[in-house]
Amino acid sequence: MDILFVVDDSGSMGEEQANLTKNFPAFVKVLNEFKTKSGTAIDYRVAVTTTGRDVSYTIQVDNPFGGPPIVQKQSEKGDNGAFRGAGKCSVKERWLDKANANVSKDFACLASVGTSGPSLEMPLETIKLSLVDRVNDGTNKGFRREDALLAVVVITDENDCSRGDNNFTVKNGDCED
Repeated sequence: MDILFVVDDSGSMGEEQANLTKNFPAFVKVLNEFKTKSGTAIDYRVAVTTTGRDVSYTIQVDNPFGGPPIVQKQSEKGDNGAFRGAGKCSVKERWLDKANANVSKDFACLASVGTSGPSLEMPLETIKLSLVDRVNDGTNKGFRREDALLAVVVITDENDCSRGDNNFTVKNGDCED
């Protein structure tokens, strides 16, 4: 099984990230103890990315005092679907697997993505970036195996604002324009 965790790294996610890393060892235990119908253990890989991508946009908010709307340009940087790892947290690859003796500890490190990422969460777009664009450019190549099931786990506290374009306008905090 290939498992992709997409973790929201926006400002409101500190508590959720802590909860994820605290409970991940129980998840690993379930994976390690699981047996297929034939009685064999499953082989798994786990990768982590965030909900952020490089994006430029404009926020437009109604002026509470009347007059023209308040407009502010934004430019934010994200992981663009690249898996965390490969030199971070003493991880050699861009993913963890069952053979990793410290999978829970290393996952906790990789999944502690911080809270300074883009404020427009785009988990569906970053899933596509992870599994298509970053595979095609070689960044995440080798993670997906033909014979493995794919599971995607999204950890966020916001609605999905996925889109692939730039230079759009967000009005009154709604990511739909």
